[in-house]
Amino acid sequence: MSEKKLILALVPNLMTSTRIESVVEKLGFDFLEIASLNDEIGDNPSEAGFSFWESIAPRDPVLIIFDLGTSAIPWEMLIQQLKASSVSKDIPLICFGPHVDGEAFKSARRAGADVVVARSKFMSDLPNLITNSLS
Repeated sequence: MSEKKLILALVPNLMTSTRIESVVEKLGFDFLEIASLNDEIGDNPSEAGFSFWESIAPRDPVLIIFDLGTSAIPWEMLIQQLKASSVSKDIPLICFGPHVDGEAFKSARRAGADVVVARSKFMSDLPNLITNSLS
């Protein structure tokens, strides 16, 4: 029996996370939400030597989703780390956030995000975004 592939979401909002989980599971993937990095690595994610990839690598995600509308997760630093690593640089990263936050969109693109969309587009087109990112 083959194991389902995992989609990881760094989304601290429970309602949003639940909606993402529903779509991900309908598409046949496992889902893991990380609401806070404290759950993963403790209190100081900017500590020298911290590697987000090392903390999540055993789970082997095929896609990672970031909520740009939160300060609870240092998404810019994490995206840069993932795209700088030879072992995680090819994992697709989908980012979404408030449509009025153009600076966050620009920052996410500069950091290396593969897809950056407004929250409304993300929620309405999530199945296609996932499918297209993994093809």
